[in-house]
Amino acid sequence: MKRPSPSGPAARPGLWRRDELRLALVAGLTNGFAWISGMPFGYYATMAVAAVMADTYGGSLALGRQRVLGTIAGGLIVITFYDGLAGLPFPLGIALALGLQRLLGGLFGWKAGYKVGGMVIVMGWLVHNDQLAQWLPLRLAWTVFGVVVALLSLRLLWPATAVARSRQGWGGLVLSLAPLLDGAAAAISRPGNPPKPDQLAAVRRDLMRLRAAVPALRDELGGASSQQPVLLLLARLDECCSRLLGLVQGVQRRLPQEFGDAMQALHLAEADLLTSLARRMELWSQALGSGRGLQAPRFEPPPRWHACEAMLDDAAINRVALVRLQHLAARHQLCRQAIEAIQRTERVWLDRGAPLS
Repeated sequence: MKRPSPSGPAARPGLWRRDELRLALVAGLTNGFAWISGMPFGYYATMAVAAVMADTYGGSLALGRQRVLGTIAGGLIVITFYDGLAGLPFPLGIALALGLQRLLGGLFGWKAGYKVGGMVIVMGWLVHNDQLAQWLPLRLAWTVFGVVVALLSLRLLWPATAVARSRQGWGGLVLSLAPLLDGAAAAISRPGNPPKPDQLAAVRRDLMRLRAAVPALRDELGGASSQQPVLLLLARLDECCSRLLGLVQGVQRRLPQEFGDAMQALHLAEADLLTSLARRMELWSQALGSGRGLQAPRFEPPPRWHACEAMLDDAAINRVALVRLQHLAARHQLCRQAIEAIQRTERVWLDRGAPLS
């Protein structure tokens, strides 16, 4: 099965990707409208479209909000400081204005808005100081127009929502866990090659990218987003994937050194569990890819795993070296944690239907 991109591909590969084509089309149409309107400074609308059109609607919403607020703040500062500090030397006056803008950006947590406000201050102070009353309202109006056009295009023209991207990304991530779990199962049950460290590192990087996309999802969902079923499920998926990665890494560090002795049955039970977890990840990937929810009963470990407790009472186990018993106990603890994480995730998933659809 081909692994989808963890970031959720926006388009098919080719000369033109959909997001690039959408940006070019919308920016061109916006620029054409501004030119036809005959109003001055229409290029600010095109600049806003190019600046705020991120991968998803949620990311663009956050950037657009900051761009508008930064423009307003910069305009108010330049109007106040240009006349109010006219008696000060120019370098000192503009430095104070930019410092205040930077302070506002820090207070409100802006990542881009303070830069926009700084450009408004510099351009207003140096270039448009004789027409601030005309330039500032027009710049703000064109900026708002560009932001609205960008957001509408992300909703209407090849929609790109953070929810859909998250669903695709997490589907790709859980699918990438399946071969890691299969490799760990093979390494436990018989001598073989465990999963390579670079494979684990690649999946961890994918997980970090998906975590970084959560703020855009919160912006898209709006108020009270902390109680949204989507975010609750993603939090469980994050925990579960972290547990499974920890399980694979733990198995990799504590592989059995001998095979075919009294502990072989325990090794096979562990391998059965890991294989079962791998098949479950493939099922999760299909459910996330379709958006129809998880159409399966809740996960239960295989029967051989349930028999582990009775196997541990075997007198032959007590004659095994202490180090091997310690490794076995550590692997079993990681397995139990992974089982609990999967069951908690499916409890949220099944109880709330298909929140990522």
